[in-house]
Amino acid sequence: MIKSIIEYGSKEGINKIVPIYTKELIFDTKVREYCIENKCGKYGQNFMCPPIVGRVEDMKKEILTHKEGLLIFYEVYAQDVKKEHFIKKSAIEFHKVMLKLEKIANLVGNTITRAYIAGNCRLCFPCKIKIGYEHCPYPEKSRTSMEAAGINVIETCSNLGIDVKFGNNKVIWIGFLSI
Repeated sequence: MIKSIIEYGSKEGINKIVPIYTKELIFDTKVREYCIENKCGKYGQNFMCPPIVGRVEDMKKEILTHKEGLLIFYEVYAQDVKKEHFIKKSAIEFHKVMLKLEKIANLVGNTITRAYIAGNCRLCFPCKIKIGYEHCPYPEKSRTSMEAAGINVIETCSNLGIDVKFGNNKVIWIGFLSI
């Protein structure tokens, strides 16, 4: 299964795939506190963001029902990464790749896998919650982020010896696939 995921991922521009035991994920309440402080402006404004997405304790319990997972790294370069259009486009591309990796894992692994994206779900603009929907109309495609699940992505990577460095001309999206 992992070989199929790596093969597809490399064709889609994934830079690195790192196997990880789910018990190595660092869950940290501070990460969810950043959500509550609304640092990204999506708190309560996106079906896949807190508080709508649910409690960290429940998400952690769900993730830990899986023994293993894969950290997925997608780096993209541009002249000016501050351009919102570029950031949004690369986030949507990464989201779609994560959905495909999830599908491959489900097809070949005889298990239920789940993809966790980086940042907020951007499949709908604006999110349908803003126009009065009570539930996400695309639950088969929408995904929550590692951060919304309470995972401290940078500390998790650091504990695995992976140095995540952001630069002026690059964006790094990091996702997680439970397997």
